[in-house]
Amino acid sequence: MGAPQFWRPKRWSILTLVLFLLTPLAAALAPLPQPATANHTVIKMPFASGAAWTVGQGYNTSPLNNQTHYNCDPVTLKDQPSQTASCRAHYQYKWSMDLARADGNTAGQAVISPVNGTIRWTDPSFGGLSIDLGDGYAYALFHASLAPGLAAGQPVRMGQALGSVAPPGGGGNGGWPHLHVTLWQTTDGGNWSRNAVPFSGAMAMDGYNFVSLGETSRDQYRGRQIFSTNSPSGTPGGAAIPEAPGLVSPATGSGFTATDPAIRLSWDPEPGASEYQVVLNDTTFGSWQSATSYTTNPLAAGQWAWQVRARNSSGTGPLSPKWVFWVYAPGGAPGDGPTPPAGTLAMTLSATSGGVGVTITANGAGFAANERVDLYWDAISTTPMASATANASGGFARSLTVPETTAGNHNLLARGAVSARQTSAVFTVRPSLARNPVEGFPGTAIAVTARGFGANERVQLNWQTESGPLLGNVTTSARGTGTVTITLPAGAPGWNDYTGVGVTSGARAWGALRILSSFSASPTSGSPGTSINASLQGFPPGRTISLAFNKTLSGAGTTVCSGTVATNGSYSCAFALPSIAAGSYPLVATAADGTTRTVNISVTGTTALSVSPASGGVGSDATISLGGFAATETINLTWDNGTTVWTSKVADASGAAAVRGTIPTLSTGAHTLRARGVTSGRTASATFTVQGATQNGGSMIGTGTYRITATREGLVGGRTSNGHIIVENDRFVSLPACLASNCPWLAPGVRHETWGLRTECGTNCFVRVTNPTTNQCAVAEVWDVGPWHTNDDWWNTTANRTLNNLPTTVNVLTQGYTGADAARNGLDIGYGVSRNGIGISNKGYEVGNRAALDIGDGTWRDIGFNFFAGSGTVVVAMLWQTGEDHTAAARACGGSPGATTTPAPTATATATVVAGAAQVSLSAVSGQVGSQTTLSGTGFTAGELIRVFWDGTTGTPLTTATADSGGRFSAVVTLPNARFGNHNVIARGASSAKQGSARFSIRPSLARTPV
Repeated sequence: MGAPQFWRPKRWSILTLVLFLLTPLAAALAPLPQPATANHTVIKMPFASGAAWTVGQGYNTSPLNNQTHYNCDPVTLKDQPSQTASCRAHYQYKWSMDLARADGNTAGQAVISPVNGTIRWTDPSFGGLSIDLGDGYAYALFHASLAPGLAAGQPVRMGQALGSVAPPGGGGNGGWPHLHVTLWQTTDGGNWSRNAVPFSGAMAMDGYNFVSLGETSRDQYRGRQIFSTNSPSGTPGGAAIPEAPGLVSPATGSGFTATDPAIRLSWDPEPGASEYQVVLNDTTFGSWQSATSYTTNPLAAGQWAWQVRARNSSGTGPLSPKWVFWVYAPGGAPGDGPTPPAGTLAMTLSATSGGVGVTITANGAGFAANERVDLYWDAISTTPMASATANASGGFARSLTVPETTAGNHNLLARGAVSARQTSAVFTVRPSLARNPVEGFPGTAIAVTARGFGANERVQLNWQTESGPLLGNVTTSARGTGTVTITLPAGAPGWNDYTGVGVTSGARAWGALRILSSFSASPTSGSPGTSINASLQGFPPGRTISLAFNKTLSGAGTTVCSGTVATNGSYSCAFALPSIAAGSYPLVATAADGTTRTVNISVTGTTALSVSPASGGVGSDATISLGGFAATETINLTWDNGTTVWTSKVADASGAAAVRGTIPTLSTGAHTLRARGVTSGRTASATFTVQGATQNGGSMIGTGTYRITATREGLVGGRTSNGHIIVENDRFVSLPACLASNCPWLAPGVRHETWGLRTECGTNCFVRVTNPTTNQCAVAEVWDVGPWHTNDDWWNTTANRTLNNLPTTVNVLTQGYTGADAARNGLDIGYGVSRNGIGISNKGYEVGNRAALDIGDGTWRDIGFNFFAGSGTVVVAMLWQTGEDHTAAARACGGSPGATTTPAPTATATATVVAGAAQVSLSAVSGQVGSQTTLSGTGFTAGELIRVFWDGTTGTPLTTATADSGGRFSAVVTLPNARFGNHNVIARGASSAKQGSARFSIRPSLARTPV
């Protein structure tokens, strides 16, 4: 059978390639349209949700392979990877992808806009267009039959129809129907200015984080199966997600000179929006509302930035650009940081210190109305680093990036182009270290870049501490920047510190590198008795470790080595291959702390097939070992005397292979599993006995009762699938498929492609969750869908489970065998397996953990779980299956089901919000004005100043602290005068700008004098 159409690489004629290169000429004379308000961080797929699609050609290909995803070298005008193909400088397609339907039915499929933006140009001959996203990025798409009427300058919304996939030979597709997609950084909407960037990080495509896999990796992500959440109406539910509202008042640059004023904020209504939310200083205030104005609570003196976002039934749109206003203390004197009043020539900075590359905002006043203000670094004789236009009052605000420069104080100068008025502000550059990659196995090459050190000085890099082992030296440039490649040393797994010090300047910076655990064996194949050398690195020092041969889920295997991990995280041993039939077998290393890694060892010999275990139920796990076949041949497996291939596997160079799977639907009794080599014709077989009642691979421990992994929900302020707004200490649970209670909007009795078949549990859609360690239990209703899946009804019978009834079902999962467990066990649960050997969920995620239940924070605490634990094993009873009444079950647990009122916190309660790598918590989360609580934090930069604020990061801090060498701090906070209710205690690093916050609830109090 030939390769499917969608696997073929594109083949381009010279004429085709030339036309593709000339695409921007069609728009060269067109006026540059005004971009629509949009955001490059909100990108979906260019096709509707539903069917699976596949990456047919991935990142970073070469013309030597007759492929086209590369950048043109602007110096040689040859392709960068091979320097063999002529090209034009603007040919920038290194991080492009070609997408096609997995079933090959691509031609004629609807093409819909994956972004909000403005069309910059169209090219009907290649079915292409560029959409300017309005924030320095553009999205390009090719090989569509474009809809009539599309033209440069037109705004487009996510989900808007753009046409259809061109048929074979149409739209310049070279005979293969597909869509080509690209993301550029650009200054002209993707016309001539193009810098290809990956769909990764904040620019992930529909949740798929397609990071670069390195310069030497070709055709990255080819064969990756993908799914869309886009739809012709924007998202499932109707209207397109609304764009950011236009702000109206107060205008940016406004000032107020009253004591604790309440400011009225207003904005334009946004088409399609149902509700709005105001964000002040990056902290959410107020609830969602339908009105287009909002009056703040009294605000302290200082600078305030405000934004608004809109939402509707389809989702939440992006934030508007920030507008800024200032509140001046009584008497009109500006506080620390805001722009001075109009007429006073001065400039202030949003931050007065930081590293190279950080973004700061300069706020100025006292310039001529509407004149251009140029900003210079250290001297006005240089080229301006940025410009701004003063408003009618002579004020301006401009964000800019700190350039490469040396450590110490520098002057940022602002000069009016017309008035020649000039002022300045001082910014202190602190040294910093960056690394690429950020993690690896011991021995990995790491490029470390030092910035903000002294000019032309040697920077010494040390491991762990200032006096730790030398990693290397780097010599900086005249601007204090330099790069060196170091080797990641052996050590304990996880994050490890490293530090750099300027030998001349004494400037010091810290960073962290993550050591990954590795396991290798040599040789990796041989006959029984062959000596195998096993080597491990990055394991926990001082821990006992054991190596087991042929250890599976159903068997402990044979222990072949045991010992203790050395202080540098390494361990090695040698052993003789046990006597066993030919096949591929796992060698599993397990440390005492649970760290585990696996390598496969191929045993040579006569043709053989073995199944472990030799019996089990339908849907139970099985591991099949195959050996003695021809090298690299395909081995087909069938059951009994059937001709239908159950699964296939390609043998390794030793003729061995291993298959993980679940037992398909077979009758009770003995069955024969047969293997046949397609090339050699060699055969082998084994007997497997299907049992009528077994839970091998499942989690059921009784009728309607299961032992599973659960995680804490969190997400305070978010909305559940049934419309509930999550509050602190909320009491509910989330299951990864629909019930009547969490999907009331889903039609009953109809299996939906995304949501599966709704479980009808009437008014008893409750579960009892029990902490198996303490036997504390709580009853809660199911209100949300998740984690990981939207169609994994793992509590239903094997025959009725949605994952077992997909067109793409590969492995049948028994009742109680959660999709998360199966995916983490390496099984394909219908949506493919990632490069890491982990199953993919129907949402397109590589399943990250074994959680099959999310628990609301209040219920989590009710069963005695540590708030910061994140996950834990629970026993969960589905009350609609056990037949129990939820009210009676709740009374038996000592509580009431579904209660959402927040209980009074105790002195030992904690709260946390993670922002970046920073995390903070409070020793007490409620109290009266004047009382004290201890704020503790981790994840900040070693030695940096930590400022603690109340409800915003402007004004005078409540207190300060200094982070220790591990980035930790602790500070006693006295609660200020504040209104009744919830407030945010915010810790912000002065140099790193890392920020974390914790919620504190002010309780009312009365004071009297005399008493």
